[in-house]
Amino acid sequence: MISAFFVYNGKGEVLISRLFRDGVRRNVCEVFRIQVISKCSDIKSPVLTLGSTSFLHIRHGALWIVAVTRSNVDASIVLEYLHRFVELLKRLFELDNVTEDDVKAHFPLVYEVLDESIESGHVSNLDLSTLRPYLSLQAAETGRFKNSTASGLLAKAGSIRRKSAGKLPQIINAPLDATAASHPWRPQALKYKKNLVQIDLIEDFNLLTTANGFVLRSFVEGRILMDCRLSGIPTCLLGLVHENQNDAYQEFKSSDCTFHQCVNLKDFDEHRIIKFIPPDGKFELLSYRTDVENPPFNVYTTREPYSGGSESSYTVDLESAYPSNVAATNVVVRIPVPPGTSKLRANTETGKCRLVEEENVVQWSLKKMNGGQKHRLQFAVPNTPADAVAAKPPISLSFSIDSYSVGGHKVKFFKVHEPTMNYATVKSVTYLSRAKSYEIRM
Repeated sequence: MISAFFVYNGKGEVLISRLFRDGVRRNVCEVFRIQVISKCSDIKSPVLTLGSTSFLHIRHGALWIVAVTRSNVDASIVLEYLHRFVELLKRLFELDNVTEDDVKAHFPLVYEVLDESIESGHVSNLDLSTLRPYLSLQAAETGRFKNSTASGLLAKAGSIRRKSAGKLPQIINAPLDATAASHPWRPQALKYKKNLVQIDLIEDFNLLTTANGFVLRSFVEGRILMDCRLSGIPTCLLGLVHENQNDAYQEFKSSDCTFHQCVNLKDFDEHRIIKFIPPDGKFELLSYRTDVENPPFNVYTTREPYSGGSESSYTVDLESAYPSNVAATNVVVRIPVPPGTSKLRANTETGKCRLVEEENVVQWSLKKMNGGQKHRLQFAVPNTPADAVAAKPPISLSFSIDSYSVGGHKVKFFKVHEPTMNYATVKSVTYLSRAKSYEIRM
């Protein structure tokens, strides 16, 4: 899995930069420049590992082509991709060697090749005949590519990332499109004894509130993961809706959506239906970001002010705001305490409480918590000299909720139509909500 991709010139200047996965920042390019390019004569291996980050690189003339990963990937596959990436640029530019000037002159095309050949960090395709229809820049008669325009790039970006708008039609009765369009992502002549589809809707919740309860940010980052084992060339239709507090269905609304290349964006824009010819196996159909008004948990904390006594006491109330028939598991509340705290006196009827001295936090863990419940933790810690001046990090909360969407999203229907086979499909849908960054300032 590739986390980031960079192209440097001989001086160590970054010409191309693309981040594919979370966990790697843009400044990681400086590490490679210092550790490798500045010590060019001492480099004997195409793989450099520093901590949990690995840099896999090749040289082409004065250019450095670098892939960054933080997972245990097959180095031979990544290195093969780097070599094939260079060969593809040679064929596109019709040159024997790619130089810094060529990359600068055609950098929009280089980015398009990257985006089409690497999907969420996974290498997908580097076949020129397959990629050419998806490149907005077309070759001139001389073989060189014309200069790109900003409008062309914006049109390309707009076809991938779209904001939701419009009204939700009668999607249940939407007609099925049996026409098999160009679908290079799907192998031909697939046949299964049992046709299966697994849909996983996963949402990561983010929250930041002030000490008095004012919400600074509250949103979910959602993904729809598919595992399709279907015969032939099926056309799939998925209806995604939003369920409000009154159990009424509304149209799917999201401030930012990113679709897999197999999705017919025209149908989504016009009818709010996700229509696609799926790849075989596992893939990410859709990712989105949606603001959430009501967080699943409310945390209220009070602390007795420092008055020169021997202890400071805390009271933490945890309230679940989701339906009573839903249960959260592995609920963990982490309350920061002053540095140097070594003793804890706690009282709670639910869960377990312990002091994590090396992290200066009191950790309150509950294996399970149903909706509509409220639990309280009371504890006291000795006052320390650093108490009065110590910074106060926020309270953090982690949890996992199965069979529930914090953002209120539901898969309303899923249909499969394969006109030549007309088979039955076994379908299953799962939901998972979890905390990503859930913080309450003290």
